Amino acid sequence: MENASKALIMAGSVLLSLLIIGALVYMFNQLGFFSQRQSDEDAIKKLTEYNKEIETFNKETLYGSELLSLANLIDDYNKRQADLQGYSQIAFEVEMTEITGENGEAVIKSSYKGNSSYLQLLQDFNKINNKLTDLKENKILGKSISEWVGMTDFAIMEYLERNNKTSEYEKIIEKRQEYNIIESAVKELKNKKFERPQVEYDPNTGRVSKMSFKQIKI
Repeated sequence: MENASKALIMAGSVLLSLLIIGALVYMFNQLGFFSQRQSDEDAIKKLTEYNKEIETFNKETLYGSELLSLANLIDDYNKRQADLQGYSQIAFEVEMTEITGENGEAVIKSSYKGNSSYLQLLQDFNKINNKLTDLKENKILGKSISEWVGMTDFAIMEYLERNNKTSEYEKIIEKRQEYNIIESAVKELKNKKFERPQVEYDPNTGRVSKMSFKQIKI
C-alpha cells in the first residue's frame, strides 16, 4: 500500500512537472509570437511612412538631386520589407542623356533598368562624387585643387615663378581640368530635370511597386 502511494506521488510529481514545462513552453511561444507580431507591426508602420515619402516624388518636375534621394529611399524601403510576406520591392527605372567623364567614358549611363537599378545609379554617382571629394582634398604645393581651380593660368604661373616651382605647372593644369570635368558631371546629374514619373501600384497592397522617370528634353 505504501509503495502504491509513493508511486502515485511520483506519478503526480512527474505529471505536475510536465504541466509546468508545458505551460512555460506555451508562455515562451506566446511571448515570441507577440514579440514577432509587434516587430512586424512596427516594420509595416515604417513601410507605410516610407510609402508616403516615396509618393511625394510623384510630381510634375523632378531634379536629378531628388532622384538620388528617391533611389536611397527605395533602397531603404526594399531592405526593410525583405522579411515581410505580401510586400513586393519597388522597381525603379530612369532614362536620360548619358554623362561622360574625363576620358570620354560614360560615368552616368543613359538608362537604368532591371533589378537593383537604383543601386547602380547610386554606385555610379557615388563613384564620381567621391572622386571629386578626393580631388578637393588633394593638395599641390600646399594649395587644394579647388583653390587652383579658382586661379587663372596666368595667376598660377605667376605664383609658381615666385616660388621657383614652374615644373608643377602641367600637373596643376591637368588636375584642374580633371576636377572641372568631374564637378561638371556631378552638377549635370543633380540639375537634370525629369517628367512626372509613370507610377505602378501593387494591386494587393495599393503600395507603389514601380516608378519610371524620363528626362525632360529641352
